[in-house]
Amino acid sequence: GPGVGGNVANNFNGGGGGHGGRGGNSFWGAVGGVTYGLTVGPTSLGSGGGAGYLPGAGGGALKLSATGGTITINGTLSANGAPSGDGRGGKGAGGAIWVASGTLLGPGTIQANGAGTGDEGGGGGGGHIDLSSATYNFTGTVQALGGSGRAGSGLTGTINFPAGYFTTWTPTTSLTLGQGQTFGDVTVNHGITL
Repeated sequence: GPGVGGNVANNFNGGGGGHGGRGGNSFWGAVGGVTYGLTVGPTSLGSGGGAGYLPGAGGGALKLSATGGTITINGTLSANGAPSGDGRGGKGAGGAIWVASGTLLGPGTIQANGAGTGDEGGGGGGGHIDLSSATYNFTGTVQALGGSGRAGSGLTGTINFPAGYFTTWTPTTSLTLGQGQTFGDVTVNHGITL
């Protein structure tokens, strides 16, 4: 994809792939990949990491539609990036998940995370998730996290919730926020980390 991680030719070292979040730089200075793709109706694939003998591939793209019906996630629905096959390769960026219609239910996990292992290659950036067209009754976890890297972790991707979802909201678990979220009232309970 257009956010493929950069590389340093002499030591086969690669930056993480970018997508919804920028890819992390490598330990030896290879630049992470750039952001691209749509936050509403995303269909782009995550980019792969740079260099290494076996850089990680980017995540795929999923579109789910159940007009007038329900989509229940009890397990894990993922479009995650892949780790590299060696320590020096950049990690893959998360892909895209788009729930285009229907009522979203279940206690499962929806994720488009960048890959990371904490070694020399850069971590992959998070992907794009769009749930804005669904009737949102989901009680599970939604993630578009950047992957870890020894020198540079990938940045968080994007998650698009239905309009009004965050008007008044009380988190019940710890939450990591990326850039650009707008909230009305947020109540932070004791023991919760934002």
